Amino acid sequence: MAGMLVLNGCHKDEPQPEEPLSWLEEETYAGGKLGTTFNRSSSAYEDPAPAVTDVAAFKYGEYLFERDFTQNTPPFNGLGPLYIRSSCIACHPGYGHGKRMDRYAAGDWGNGYLLVVTDQNDTYISSLTGMPQTKAVPPFKAPIDESQIQITWLPYTDEWGNTFPDGETYSLIYPEVRIPASAYYVPLEVGGNTIPYGSEIVRLESTIGIYGTGLLDAIPDDSLREQYRKEYAAGANLNPAMWAGNDWAPTGLYGSTNHPKRFTYACTRGPLQDGPGANAIWNITNVTRKDRRYHYMTATYARTASQDPQVQAEFYNYFPEYNVTGNPETDIYNYLTGTNLPAEMSDDDYVNLMVWHRGLAVPAARDLDNKTIQRGR
Repeated sequence: MAGMLVLNGCHKDEPQPEEPLSWLEEETYAGGKLGTTFNRSSSAYEDPAPAVTDVAAFKYGEYLFERDFTQNTPPFNGLGPLYIRSSCIACHPGYGHGKRMDRYAAGDWGNGYLLVVTDQNDTYISSLTGMPQTKAVPPFKAPIDESQIQITWLPYTDEWGNTFPDGETYSLIYPEVRIPASAYYVPLEVGGNTIPYGSEIVRLESTIGIYGTGLLDAIPDDSLREQYRKEYAAGANLNPAMWAGNDWAPTGLYGSTNHPKRFTYACTRGPLQDGPGANAIWNITNVTRKDRRYHYMTATYARTASQDPQVQAEFYNYFPEYNVTGNPETDIYNYLTGTNLPAEMSDDDYVNLMVWHRGLAVPAARDLDNKTIQRGR
């Protein structure tokens, strides 16, 4: 009888509020309860978040991320006529950031470098793509011959003299990049004007880790807008290219003004589907799809290649289906600048890639109960 009374007393029909997490639990779940993995192995950055319900789609998207693309092996076909890398994982070893390299070679595993080539006013060279390509499929030639790119690592001394307050010293280095005139296949143009070789500025971007990007993408736009409004009202010096006082500043990108900009170094991309993953699978490997049935390409390159006698002599051997006019210059130019090319990536594959990209978990914070780690915290 006593046992029955105890059981009856514990039974409640209404749901009980969850106990608040302690700071230890809260910080352990680095990606929240639905976004954290407790995998401590070398594959920790590759796990699906607990929120992912379609694990098969996730794994198929992972397959697209990890496999090398070729010209004619569905569903991994694409790769041309120009490309930056033949796979995504080549730039993100272990799903993390690229390695420090002594040369710019797209085939080197872990080379996550991307070139940034501008004029002296920091304006992109318009005859090159925003992420310049250094690879091409026959009979085409790469816009930049990567074998001639020179990377020199130089020592750097900071404002503290490379010395900690306790006297311990450290060293810093930075890359200086030079591309000789002979490496360029195209003229250097900015706004329709040609600038001399040697006047351009060359920098390196390096890839970053991609885990957890879906969590950033999942923050509601209204929540971010409210946060910006509060900070602006409090006198914060917000970037005017992102915030116009009461709402997002127009960027001119795709006419999109209704999304906060979360992604890329300059925060120019809105949601993840307009961000690095969705963009990169198109322009890094130059894989066309239904919404982008055109090459990642500049008109200057198309004009240069179409007038190249060596390309003209071989074009029909490689692309007989584009012998439309019998004039190789015309047919090459039309192929390179075409906007109705066959879609190489299916809608289903693209959706799977986005399920994977959004669904990557964040590894749990470790050993937070350790006294040394608590001191660091």
